[in-house]
Amino acid sequence: MELKQYQRETLDVLRRFFEEARVAGPKHAYETITGAPECAERLGRYRGPYTAALADLPEVPYVCLRLPTGGGKTILGAHAVRVARDAWIEKDWPLVLWLAPTTTIRRQTAEALKKAGHPYREALDEAFGGRVRVFDIADFPHIRPQDLRDHCCLVVGTIQTLRVNHTEGRKVYAHHEDLESHFAAAPATVAALEEIAHERLTVHPTADGAVEIAVTGPVDERLEAALYDVAGEADRSGIAEEIERYRATTDMRRSPAQRGEPFTAPRLVCEIQGNLECADTDVFMEFIDWSPLAYPARLDEHEFTVRQTARSFEIDLDGRQIRHQFLDTQEQLALNVAVEGWTPERLVVWLERQVHEIDLDPDTLRKWLSDLVRSLTDRRGMAIAALMRCKFILARKIRDKIDAMRRKEEARAYRRYLFAPEAKVETTFDAAFAFRDGMYADQRRYRGRWKPSKYFLGPDAVPAFDGAEGGEEMQCAQALDRLPEMTSWIRNVARHPASFWLPLAAGKFYPDFVALLNDGRRFVVEYKGAHIADGPDTAEKRAVGALWEQRSAGKGLFLMAEQERAGLGVWDQLRSKVGR
Repeated sequence: MELKQYQRETLDVLRRFFEEARVAGPKHAYETITGAPECAERLGRYRGPYTAALADLPEVPYVCLRLPTGGGKTILGAHAVRVARDAWIEKDWPLVLWLAPTTTIRRQTAEALKKAGHPYREALDEAFGGRVRVFDIADFPHIRPQDLRDHCCLVVGTIQTLRVNHTEGRKVYAHHEDLESHFAAAPATVAALEEIAHERLTVHPTADGAVEIAVTGPVDERLEAALYDVAGEADRSGIAEEIERYRATTDMRRSPAQRGEPFTAPRLVCEIQGNLECADTDVFMEFIDWSPLAYPARLDEHEFTVRQTARSFEIDLDGRQIRHQFLDTQEQLALNVAVEGWTPERLVVWLERQVHEIDLDPDTLRKWLSDLVRSLTDRRGMAIAALMRCKFILARKIRDKIDAMRRKEEARAYRRYLFAPEAKVETTFDAAFAFRDGMYADQRRYRGRWKPSKYFLGPDAVPAFDGAEGGEEMQCAQALDRLPEMTSWIRNVARHPASFWLPLAAGKFYPDFVALLNDGRRFVVEYKGAHIADGPDTAEKRAVGALWEQRSAGKGLFLMAEQERAGLGVWDQLRSKVGR
């Protein structure tokens, strides 16, 4: 399975991180890679300081790769094993722990990795010469010493299977006679579960043989179950009383999210072929058959031109010049001199491999590329030798042209399924966006003097605002917090996987705030500063927000707030909207 360009680039960045970490340590490697101008600009505020996952092992690399939805995370994971082996582990046969988010996905992943001919397995077989062993974590006792010695071994599990309060997790940590052969040559050690750590729960024995349990933070259902597991049946009633007493003393200090209060926002959906589908342009495109043959197969002079001078040749790409200078006279070949094997047909085959995407029919793409190459050679009189020498830049331009076609098709699908007269659109609380305690634990927090009184996650858990202390976005948040109709509100972090979003023709729209009003309505607010209030995407965001409100049957409100509008300040705009 051939990787896409951005997937290859992702693996290249990972390889560079490991190579740099091998020499200078992971912290320095992270700062070097993410500090490069191109990477720093792409990450923006998501670029934070490097933090080691294991405090006692700071030299163990810990890094996260951000990929789009549907970006091929599993196939990249399969290729990443080889990258880690070559650039960091430097061991022929690594042992890999592969964690999936759910038990179902865990089993599906294990089956795919075991299946000969599957793209995931092919990537591993190619890297390790077919000497690969895959184990579901439930079968890990079956791993033999010779498997680890002579094969790349992958153990597929979930994070839940490694937690002591989980049935399968306890099996993982338990004694297994089948594993004794692995430790036949190991020196005797003192047996350690003397202490059990479970996030906010610590258990250790006392001198008189009893057990002391220490808890920090709120006791939710998961933590309560862990307490019962540790204490045993005999002490269950006493533990239950202590939990109730502890909750009674701490409940008033907990945020609505910590108390488990529900806060959801309905999702925009539309009917396609009789089924309700998530309103998302990527989903819309699955129901659209589009073809590049509907677009002209040509590149005009202002888009792509090749010129030869005495000691170089220049490529004019959309008005920008790319110059290739000849090193010596031996290299200096006329661009119109025929070279054996350089034919239009061969160029078309090469270009197809470079620009193919999963949504393009190969036969259709090949026909369009053939017409385009013929247009360059016949209509514009460009020599095939010139095109072959510039084929990488030509492929880059063709990819851009196809992407522009795809953007037009996405915009057409977006209008068809959301805004056309026949579009069937509604909002639903089925599979709604749910806001929960800890959802933004990975975000930098606001640390100013202001303490909101109605923030859902608690006054100390507000993600940092855009702009300076007291800036326009923060002023909007303060006005929202003062609304008498307000119950709770969320600072909705852009591009975060847990955040609320609405679809755009290209990408997603993440409004700045989502609020729960005391009458049960949801209030979505996007704040536009004066300098961008009339930006190019503002009208599209306002339109889809109004559509979400219109189809919510009175359960949702949307406002595009500005510093001043029709003589009203931000607070008055908010009050006017919720007072309807």
